[in-house]
Amino acid sequence: MRKKYSTDAKAFAVITSIGGLLFLIPAFTTANPLKAVLFVIGLLFLFFLLFAKGYYVLLDEKILTNVQVFIRRSINVDKITDISIQQAYKGIKSIKSIYIFYQNGHGNVKHTEIRIGTYKPSTLKNLINDLKKLNPKIKLDVVVQKFMEKIK
Repeated sequence: MRKKYSTDAKAFAVITSIGGLLFLIPAFTTANPLKAVLFVIGLLFLFFLLFAKGYYVLLDEKILTNVQVFIRRSINVDKITDISIQQAYKGIKSIKSIYIFYQNGHGNVKHTEIRIGTYKPSTLKNLINDLKKLNPKIKLDVVVQKFMEKIK
């Protein structure tokens, strides 16, 4: 079984658009606004492509690979112990992530993080269900269970 879970391109389009507006306003005040605007538009397009195509999760047989642009972490699904939803940053409650905890080769507990806003909720639900099918021993915390129940 090889399955790729892709990001929500609409979310990145919104983020890129908002960022673009913030960068375009000062671009009009430069000596050569056309060059500045074209540069900003090109930069935003590159940013959109990088993040829309650079974030994905791949489930290949018993290996989960979490790719975040230039960072790639591969985990044996049998080593996954828990899945939880937590704040991604202290003090910012609205940004949450799914944390997948696993034991590395030395017996230490490590984790990989998947931002909730980066993927559609249905995609995340499918990913968690597929992980549970491959490793029924994975424990889901209460927040993950509620998250799963909410999504149709």
